[in-house]
Amino acid sequence: MERRTLAAVICTLNGPGLSSPIKLGDYTLQSAIGFSNGLLAFDKLILKHVDRQLVSVQTEVVEPFSSNPGIGVKIGGFRLDVSALKQKLLLVRHLPTEVEEMLRRLKPGAVSVGAATLTATLDKIKTTPLQALRDNLVISAQVEGPALRCLKI
Repeated sequence: MERRTLAAVICTLNGPGLSSPIKLGDYTLQSAIGFSNGLLAFDKLILKHVDRQLVSVQTEVVEPFSSNPGIGVKIGGFRLDVSALKQKLLLVRHLPTEVEEMLRRLKPGAVSVGAATLTATLDKIKTTPLQALRDNLVISAQVEGPALRCLKI
């Protein structure tokens, strides 16, 4: 496999759903790409912010040139800061009321994801994406501290 690096400096997230642009900072992406026996793989995809690894990904496409290729994705080695994620999500305009209410009740904490793996055919993902996630997503994670504030009755 051949290893490649892509670097982006001072990334900014813009969009009509955001109240203002979000500055993301400097990122690099490294990956090894391979193709053999009907299998296309992006192996050891590593996303770094400055010099800190954020996430590691392995992907594969089985029979990429068939009418219904299979896709496998494994993501791991990352930690989500719940309060920072909450603040970024609250910047999105027109969130469903239920989502916004849930976010406002969320207390600070973190989630460390060891691995999240999804394996399904492309047709299944395109036609019934939520069902594909329910049936094929496996996650191992450790929750540290976040909780929902109880509603007053």
